Amino acid sequence: MSALQSPSSSPDARPALVLVADDDSSIRSLLRSWLERAGMTCIEACDGEEAFKLAKENAEELACAILDVRMPRSDGFQTLENIRRDASTRLLPVVLLTANATGDEDIIRGASLLATDHLAKPFSGRVLMAKVSAIVARTKLWREVLSAPVTPDDGKPNAEAEDANSLAPPSFRVGDRVQICDAVLSGDEHLIGLYGMVIDIVGDGLVV
Repeated sequence: MSALQSPSSSPDARPALVLVADDDSSIRSLLRSWLERAGMTCIEACDGEEAFKLAKENAEELACAILDVRMPRSDGFQTLENIRRDASTRLLPVVLLTANATGDEDIIRGASLLATDHLAKPFSGRVLMAKVSAIVARTKLWREVLSAPVTPDDGKPNAEAEDANSLAPPSFRVGDRVQICDAVLSGDEHLIGLYGMVIDIVGDGLVV
């Protein structure tokens, strides 16, 4: 396995789709180059309004969005707030790019809007790829959990869970589903490992 392999790099999986929003075309090009190297595909926006529009149009496919904090026509913070308020995009993981490498204000404000992570410019391409790969892996996992058949909390199997089709996704009790989603969204790698997806941070990047 290569030093850095994306969660979407298996032959049967479609590449993860990532939204990249920055008003600087050279930064967008650089981000796209790094993410494509990690096995992902990108759609691009040059301002916050376009980013929110693309997020809504591609809500079912997007695995992550990367938003520059300083953008025209709705900055990264306002765009993130719009994403969190819209029912179709509110669970979309968002990484904020900030030019403030030493101050805490951008980080605190992003956290208050439920940003998934942040990167301060200038940043390492390897760090970007490792962080986004981890986010994409978690996104895939919680989507599997949300789409799995539900077993009632009384422990009686649901009819779908009794289906003989071995390719059907695993079933969960309602309470378990909530706990698993909470853990995955918070990056609980122990639970991810129990579910069957182990994330190891290694010297050259992320191995999934």
